[in-house]
Amino acid sequence: MRLIEFFERFVKGEDVFLHSTRFVADIMTENPVYLSQDCTVADAIRVFKKHNIRHVPIVEHDDADYANDKGPVLVGIVSHRDVSRVAPPTSQALVNMDETANPIMQTPLKKIMTKKTIDVSPSTLLPEAIQIMLSMEVDSLPVVRNGKKELTGIITTSDVIKCFQCLALLRKLRKGAVTKDTGNLPLHSFITSMTRQVMHPVNPVVTEDRTLEEVTRLISDSGTRRVFVVNPSTQHLVGVISDRDVLHHLPPNEEGLNGELFRLSDDAITRKALSEKASSLMTRNPVSVGPMVPVVEVIDLFCKHKFGAIPVIVSNRLVGVVTQTDLLSKFIDAYRTEEREGSLPVGDCVGS
Repeated sequence: MRLIEFFERFVKGEDVFLHSTRFVADIMTENPVYLSQDCTVADAIRVFKKHNIRHVPIVEHDDADYANDKGPVLVGIVSHRDVSRVAPPTSQALVNMDETANPIMQTPLKKIMTKKTIDVSPSTLLPEAIQIMLSMEVDSLPVVRNGKKELTGIITTSDVIKCFQCLALLRKLRKGAVTKDTGNLPLHSFITSMTRQVMHPVNPVVTEDRTLEEVTRLISDSGTRRVFVVNPSTQHLVGVISDRDVLHHLPPNEEGLNGELFRLSDDAITRKALSEKASSLMTRNPVSVGPMVPVVEVIDLFCKHKFGAIPVIVSNRLVGVVTQTDLLSKFIDAYRTEEREGSLPVGDCVGS
């Protein structure tokens, strides 16, 4: 859409947002940071910290590619979770050992990366890419071009949620400048709704006297990425434990992921770690919202903190949770509604 057309339709009160964010190319991060498969776990940790990211594509790029002006070829992806499985940042063994002398920190990324990547192209419809993230339970998708594995970008759940922030800004700019009400447009209705309309029940919940072993089993069995912690007497929310928190407290595992969330060894160090109480490893006083908080404020919190979920409380008691998945699902629903009503061309929606 041309810029002049965008503003003309914007002033008329049309929902230009969905029309201008239809493809992966519209919101992806171009030319993302990447590493080679011979780089190490230490390299990945430095990249995660420097760029404040949680996923880095792994590529191979030889002299012939440079000569032919080809981009790096995607061969895998490494996440913050992958690195945490191999080198938990709170591991005393890693803290006390010089990086260059630490065999774990020198592990090449090709040993721990996910080789069978799920990727999309710049021309992939945005709702299709979001549906892939939801169905495959991944937070990022490398973007490749030319029908090959030539890396050109990356799209993450955070990129999608930032779209809601942009939409909220458009609503502020739109006030007083349009000729008709836009409150009934799908995404506009969503961001002006209240948290109680999008939250869902919380399951599972643990008390702060539970052990890490119990928490680990609960996360694995429930398929969730976090558990909320409540006081056993008052049932007030006191903390949250994510799968990353668990990985940070387990001993290093040189074998990495290998298809498992947690790989537990039967040794003295692991047994000691598993006996820790939830109260000692949880994140205390997590950011929370009330059920009558506008969704747009919840979106701002997701963007600011990169949370995966935000608890909803009433009088300090946990009554629900809003997750990134809830927001992504709403994005797809909006596209489906627009297509049914004829605002988008047929085929511009998942399931068409």
